[in-house]
Amino acid sequence: DMAFEAAVHEERLTLYPWDRLLLYTDGVVEAMDSAAHEFGDAQLVKLVNSSAGRRSQDVVRGLLAALHMHRGAAEQNDDITVVCLTRKVPQ
Repeated sequence: DMAFEAAVHEERLTLYPWDRLLLYTDGVVEAMDSAAHEFGDAQLVKLVNSSAGRRSQDVVRGLLAALHMHRGAAEQNDDITVVCLTRKVPQ
C-alpha cells in the first residue's frame, strides 16, 4: 500500500573485503524466553562481532543456535528470517 511505498527507499552500500551485511526480521531480536526476556539488539551485535572470519552460513547457523538456546522451551512467536553476506578477498 502507500504507507509501505513511502517507507521504502534505495540505498547504495560499498562492501570492502571481509565486510559483512546481516539482514534480519524483527523476530530475531524480539525472540523471547519463558520469562519474556527478548534476545535483543545487544546480544545480536555481540554475536555478530564475535564472528569475524567465519563464513556467512556459519554466522547464520550460530545465530539460529543462539536463538534456540535463548528461547529454551518457549515458542517462537514471530517469523525469523536471516540473510548474511560477506565480501571475500579477491584472489
